[in-house]
Amino acid sequence: MDLKNRLFPYPVLGEYYDDYKDSIFHDDLSYEMNGNKLSFKVSLETNNEEVIQLIEEDKLVYVIHIECAQTSYRKLIVSKGNYVCFDIEDSKVTEKLDISTFIIVNKNISNYKNKDFNEDYIGTNFDLKRGSIVGVGSQWNIQVDKSKDELGKLPSIFSILMSKDNDREFSINLSDDKIKILLSEKDYFNYKKIANNRQFEGVFHSMIVLPSLIYVFEELSKGDISEYEDYRWFKGLSKSLARYSIVLNEEIIKKEGSVKLAQKVLDMPLERALESLSIERFEEGES
Repeated sequence: MDLKNRLFPYPVLGEYYDDYKDSIFHDDLSYEMNGNKLSFKVSLETNNEEVIQLIEEDKLVYVIHIECAQTSYRKLIVSKGNYVCFDIEDSKVTEKLDISTFIIVNKNISNYKNKDFNEDYIGTNFDLKRGSIVGVGSQWNIQVDKSKDELGKLPSIFSILMSKDNDREFSINLSDDKIKILLSEKDYFNYKKIANNRQFEGVFHSMIVLPSLIYVFEELSKGDISEYEDYRWFKGLSKSLARYSIVLNEEIIKKEGSVKLAQKVLDMPLERALESLSIERFEEGES
């Protein structure tokens, strides 16, 4: 929500406006990844006595506006306090998150005046309606590093698509931010039936994702690996292998081998697949 160039019919407190002589609206933001959540800490403060009094009277409030345009995620946090902590599930946002802070009218205010108004507003009163913005803080454009996602979260770097060809074999395309796995029409619709069943996650990884990753590592070992480094899927693989203190490059692929690296990235999918199948058979009463 970019309000830097917006004009208001009343004085506004903030860095981008000169409606007040010495008053400030200061804020600060920090965040970190915490599991599958983004944890934020925001501090908000003003030194204007009249504004502080109105906040204490619940007539003004601090507001944090959060938006991810790509996912249409929006959240509004209202606070009277100067320190706000909140979490956002990283599945709700993509790489870019816009966060803005404001001071907003919470209850209608009649005849608002302030001793720190600049000369243009001296002797002038204003009627402020609920929802009016009277303070504009910082506007952060946060680049969220989601390449940390493990491949268990397939949407992070994989796209499972239906091939336009009638070929029964699946194919792989690496020339995009996500690795595209193209399935035949029949295989694709069968995949869609079980895609959200976590019981078959290990089986699915072993049948489709593991051979796809082996192919990826084989392709990386053949040519100039730098041509893939800007793709999101490459960053995701690099991040996943970093758990094992492995740096993804041509030398490590030749040393470790494609099969071994693919299994590490997927956290040993064959073991998980066999375990899930054996549990299923046991629950059905078979031995």
